[in-house]
Amino acid sequence: MAEAGRAARKASSLRIRQPLSRALVGLPAGTVLTQALLDDIGDELNVKLLEPLNANNEIIDVQVKPNFRELGRRFAKQTQQVAKAVTAAGPRELINGVREAGVFYLSVDGKQVGVGPDDILVTEVPRTGWVVESQRGVTIALDTEITPELEAEGIARDVVRIVQQARRDADLDVSDRITLSIAAPAEVLAVISDHQELIAHETLAISVTLVNALSEGFPGTVGSGAEILVRALRA
Repeated sequence: MAEAGRAARKASSLRIRQPLSRALVGLPAGTVLTQALLDDIGDELNVKLLEPLNANNEIIDVQVKPNFRELGRRFAKQTQQVAKAVTAAGPRELINGVREAGVFYLSVDGKQVGVGPDDILVTEVPRTGWVVESQRGVTIALDTEITPELEAEGIARDVVRIVQQARRDADLDVSDRITLSIAAPAEVLAVISDHQELIAHETLAISVTLVNALSEGFPGTVGSGAEILVRALRA
């Protein structure tokens, strides 16, 4: 599941440090994930909320086509009839049935014929504001809307990354407390000020000083490319 999520993030061109509000998850039939595992996956993908992907989530246009190779192996001379039944079925109803029960029954020549996940080819096209990725029977849809609050948190996470790099560049021990100075454009300083406690906690800074300029420091970019300069000194 994490693999599908990472692929979705890559497809969205959103950096991993940019938090997202939620992701919708579709799992193979019978698959149950513990809340602890869901929380770990949410943390890895930097998504605040994971919710089930079901028929009520109108964020994906679904197209289902028969997989003639698999149908041919199973149904031989009946392949064309089964394929027509797959094409005629409601795509959402079919894919939800396969995901929930592992099989969906179609009427073929007056008889009930079950098709499974290997018998169909599913194309899921996300609507505006969503990115969808499917791998190994797992589908993840990411809500890519970036609110001002999420954007600000992403910038704060970028600052943490740069400070950690500055610590390594200065050969500081991982347990060393630091005094931290940050120079950045005014709008970035405002965001950093709002998230100062988070930045201090993550970087072991006993103090954080925000300034308009520094004579020297470790450079980096945050958000959509704003340049900042940080100076981390052993306390």
